[in-house]
Amino acid sequence: MIGASTLTYLSDKIGRRPTLISSLLSLGIIGTLISLAENILAFIIGRFIQGFFSPGVLLVSWVLSYENVPIGLRGFVTLIYGVMWVVGFCAVAPLVYFIANWRWLMTAYSVPSIVFAAIYFFTIPESLHFLIVNGRKERAAKWIRNAEKYGKVLHKRNVDMMVELLENTCLDVKEHEHKTEMTENLRSSLIEQLMEHKIFCVYTFILIFLWTSDTFLYYGLSNYSIHLPGNKYWNYVLSGLAELPAYITIPYALENFGRKRIVACMHFLVGISHIILIFLPNNFIWLSALCWLISKFGISSSFMCIYVYGSEIFPTTMRNVCLGLCAVIARFGGVIAPYVILLGSMHALLPTILFGLIAIITGILTCILPETKECILPSSLDETAQTKYHSSKSPICQEQSNLPATSSSINQFD
Repeated sequence: MIGASTLTYLSDKIGRRPTLISSLLSLGIIGTLISLAENILAFIIGRFIQGFFSPGVLLVSWVLSYENVPIGLRGFVTLIYGVMWVVGFCAVAPLVYFIANWRWLMTAYSVPSIVFAAIYFFTIPESLHFLIVNGRKERAAKWIRNAEKYGKVLHKRNVDMMVELLENTCLDVKEHEHKTEMTENLRSSLIEQLMEHKIFCVYTFILIFLWTSDTFLYYGLSNYSIHLPGNKYWNYVLSGLAELPAYITIPYALENFGRKRIVACMHFLVGISHIILIFLPNNFIWLSALCWLISKFGISSSFMCIYVYGSEIFPTTMRNVCLGLCAVIARFGGVIAPYVILLGSMHALLPTILFGLIAIITGILTCILPETKECILPSSLDETAQTKYHSSKSPICQEQSNLPATSSSINQFD
């Protein structure tokens, strides 16, 4: 939580690239030092520092990748990001299997971070958006020329004019955001605004519960997979591979079936899978594993959806604050997830019952939320109270229609 708020702020001040590279280096160096720890206190301090820097890799790398690729390739970036997450998730099992000593295991985890930091230093450019917004015209022009050299998309003429156009556009956007923020600050505080609109207050609490339960279920299912019948290493790898279909199919499902329906159905899928697990005999190992994998697919799908869903429910003036609130509180779900193992020591079915119950409750609460597919995004709580998400051709296009166009203006230089 501390690292997420600090490093994302730092990336806005000094840049995405230095924040990402320094976070990778810190993770690798601290992890290597942890392998030399002589007592539990040194180990805990080292792991705390690693936890501080991990958001600098997870969050900043996402932003940097999105800001460095064309809009048409961002769906592909999402897929690659998800696939690489699965690769890293699954790589843990063979490392643990072949490396028995924890000191060497920590070293094996940490060295790749240092290697990738070196690779990124020589290959990954700074975000073009960051360069333009901070007035670094020469570096922005160099970025565009470099993209033209490798991508064969842009022409060399009018590079300076393009940079100036992008700079003016970013300044207009910042001025638009500043005016919106100043207008909202003249009113009351966040809590008072929520209390003025009771239904939106309900939506906020439901989304907080949804994020927290999804975090708890995701990490709980991942951690508890090694306690299932069968080979614990294969169970862990399979629980990671179960996420791949989610990353491939959910973007299509969201566009065609809506957000609310998909999120609710995925939670009911998790709940039903665990209800089946409760009544399965112990000798049905493969069927038990299949139900567990289906539930892992369901919660991974929901996890992908809630970022889109939450962004479309919260109004523009409060979106960052409300999403940040959801993300921070959801961390507590991840903190308590490892302790589900203690329930298993009391009774083997207690973790299964708990997972299924939380999933079904979350699915029922999701039904209270509005559908946001192809709906107008509200700009403020007042607009939220006055509208019931009237249909429009695209929520993203609807919101961006109030901002200066960029891509169409840039295309004139091609």
